[in-house]
Amino acid sequence: MLHKHIKTGDKVEISLENADIGSKSHISQVEHMKDEKNVIIHAPLSFGQVVQLPQGKQYSFMFFTSKGMARFKGRTVKFFKDGAFYFLQIQLLDEGEKVHRRDFFRFSCLLPFQFSYLTDEEENPITEGIIKDISGGGILFSCNTPMEVGRKIISYIRLNNDYLTIEGELLNREYFPKILHPYEYSVKFIDISPRDRENIIQFIFTQQRKSSRLYN
Repeated sequence: MLHKHIKTGDKVEISLENADIGSKSHISQVEHMKDEKNVIIHAPLSFGQVVQLPQGKQYSFMFFTSKGMARFKGRTVKFFKDGAFYFLQIQLLDEGEKVHRRDFFRFSCLLPFQFSYLTDEEENPITEGIIKDISGGGILFSCNTPMEVGRKIISYIRLNNDYLTIEGELLNREYFPKILHPYEYSVKFIDISPRDRENIIQFIFTQQRKSSRLYN
């Protein structure tokens, strides 16, 4: 009965089912439980714009409750406006499962960072990239450097006054030839300290609160 733990104000992350860490997702907040299977959430925002998710599409919904994290399979039912706010009704399709990690809460951003590419355990020169998506478990970033999937990188990330050095593995590569930084990579952190992970999670929640205040 994990749905009983979902309360007004809980954060929820929306992502495609079976998405890798570092893939795109949306962050929202619970407005209220309509019944045990239907939840009303705030429509997610992306850079200040309301995101209207397709009706009837299935997603993975990760709820951050006072009793811990719970993930459900679900689908979007309807998108609607009430007063000045936009909402999304979702339907939970299973009983959910407890999740004991906080890796999955991702935040879309444009965050400059530096990294070095490891080849045969040798570190190449530091280069520049742009983080487009960050979580406690990985990042999605773009750069001008072609690299092999499966290789490791060392990421040097500045979050406010914190400087993080984290090793990760390249999971996926996309190439978009007509943009400034044509190579896009998803990265899974493989060597991250609990302190660095907590710094990332706190950074995400702080930025999300700032975004909510700015556009509500």
